[in-house]
Amino acid sequence: MRNFLILASSILFPILSKAQFKAGQIFFQGGFNLSLSDSKYLSTYGDSQFGNYSHDISYSSGYFTDQNRAIGWTLNQSLSLAKIQYSGNTNDPAPTLQSIGFGGGRFVEHYKSLSDKFALYVRPGFNLSYTLQNQDDQQNGNAFTRTQTNTFTLGADVSAGVAWLLSPKWALYGGFAFANPISISAGWRNTESTTQNSGRPTNRKGSFFNYNLSPNLSSGSISLGFRYLVTRSTTY
Repeated sequence: MRNFLILASSILFPILSKAQFKAGQIFFQGGFNLSLSDSKYLSTYGDSQFGNYSHDISYSSGYFTDQNRAIGWTLNQSLSLAKIQYSGNTNDPAPTLQSIGFGGGRFVEHYKSLSDKFALYVRPGFNLSYTLQNQDDQQNGNAFTRTQTNTFTLGADVSAGVAWLLSPKWALYGGFAFANPISISAGWRNTESTTQNSGRPTNRKGSFFNYNLSPNLSSGSISLGFRYLVTRSTTY
């Protein structure tokens, strides 16, 4: 009987060690960051006060095609509002739009099981994003300049991390800060500046291309996130 149990354990353990995820499982993951700030700036023209509100929302979902591979999509949105009160202005200013952004992407995850609870993963993916930025400056005490920038970016990257299966429905994901060896982005940017005194806008247009190869193995931070898993029922 003892020999039978040993033999059964030796046969089942490799199977269990690879049973991380199941084909057809759906996953969901999201995040929300909120920031509020208030500051005062002292200059030769007087005191200026700045208040800021910003948030970042991220969401991703997908499904496993087999035990070692998953595909998914990402969505993100960001917003930043500011209340700027320059010196000499006693009225309560209305919030102005500082920046707003939207983005989406597609990724594939490849897994290597370490045990029945842990697995390493590599995630290549690409993303498309749009950002609108407004910057207001006060010059010479009375001249106000607004600079508006529109940016479209198409990027690709490769990241890696570890997945910890906490329960059949929850998994903890840790992304290595140093495990993003390739990051490529290309985009188009349009900038327009308007000065209040002259009212004559000046346009500056251009394109940019960025390439980053950074296989640095630093002892940096690890980003953590929970993922919710749903097993689809199969009917025949």
